[in-house]
Amino acid sequence: DPGPHGGGAEVRLVGPRWSPAWLTLEINACTLTRVRMIQAFQAEVSTMNAEAIRAMLRRQPFAPFAIVMSSGERHIVKHPECLAMTPNRLVVVDPDTEAFAVLAMLHVAELQGLERQSA
Repeated sequence: DPGPHGGGAEVRLVGPRWSPAWLTLEINACTLTRVRMIQAFQAEVSTMNAEAIRAMLRRQPFAPFAIVMSSGERHIVKHPECLAMTPNRLVVVDPDTEAFAVLAMLHVAELQGLERQSA
């Protein structure tokens, strides 16, 4: 019996269902299910954030934008080449100072378009 939380592995415990072994098994199965749900949610959020950022990078003509993090920090992307992306991380570089920030995709809260500054 794979149990109420799936998994496919057959586990047979002897004793009443209220015994410590049964309770541990149930708690671990519920925790594993919860962890899998959280991981799936995080992957979905990261994918949505990545798609939104790619859309901002592809705009023609390109317009600078700010990446606002869940902490309230703002990072300005002044040029498409000033941003590198992996599935879970962003690296934003300031071309004027060469300072950079490594950001967690999961913590991207908002993208804000900025007006182009005239030279």
